[in-house]
Amino acid sequence: MLPEQDKLINQLYRNNFCKLKRYAQMFVHSTQAEEIVQDVFHEAVEKVDQLSTHENPDGWLMQVLKNKIRNYQRATQRDLLRLISIDSEAALQIPTQGNVDDRLQEEETVVLAIQKIRSTLTEQELYQLKRVIYDNASHKELASELGISIWTSQKRLERARGKLARLFPRRRKEKY
Repeated sequence: MLPEQDKLINQLYRNNFCKLKRYAQMFVHSTQAEEIVQDVFHEAVEKVDQLSTHENPDGWLMQVLKNKIRNYQRATQRDLLRLISIDSEAALQIPTQGNVDDRLQEEETVVLAIQKIRSTLTEQELYQLKRVIYDNASHKELASELGISIWTSQKRLERARGKLARLFPRRRKEKY
């Protein structure tokens, strides 16, 4: 990187990091906000030639940030939908259609749902759910990994799913 480009990146970082982080925190948790903003500046370093000739570098950074937030929200939504069983009506409560630009704030509900899940389930319950959903692990594998019986593994998973069902109750169907 040329000295002028290095100077530009440093100046943009000093002038914009806090502002970008505060904006990102409106949509994601503080830790993720900082990581996303760091990704923005990583992309700025990678595309410093384009950025140095851009008429509005601050605007360029903000647009990259918005895109990265959208990508993070999509990934979060996708992961949540994988975590909640597909046949569960709780999955229907998560917004999945529409224009992403228009729904950026609505998708914040997905992050809140994940936070609810994490505060409701224990680390072990969350681990078991992830292993079953993502890795298609059997109860025999889980029992071996956790040093418990197969029956205990089944019951723990059943309790975790019960907690999720109470956390995301089924919609009442209207009678006609």
